[in-house]
Amino acid sequence: MRRHDWRAFYGMLAPEIVGSFKSESDFVSTMDADSGDIIDAQLVGLPTMSSGGGYTYFSQDLSLTMKASSGSTTIYLVYEHGRWYVLGSDPVREQGRS
Repeated sequence: MRRHDWRAFYGMLAPEIVGSFKSESDFVSTMDADSGDIIDAQLVGLPTMSSGGGYTYFSQDLSLTMKASSGSTTIYLVYEHGRWYVLGSDPVREQGRS
């Protein structure tokens, strides 16, 4: 995310997320438009793991620094068929706001 390497990030998306985009180029265009103001991203805190339905779920808080402000989100990954996939994230929460 820090490098805006959306093609690499696309390769990590869970199949159900990939299906919501027409193509890799569509995803890259969307991310460039929506995330162009991210200037830094850092993992923070301790990750959590849980299991259910035959899957292992992993979540990790991610702190984002944007041009105008700072915020945080949580990214979710799932372990499926011997590989980790990005399942999604919470909306970005700006620091200092409720």
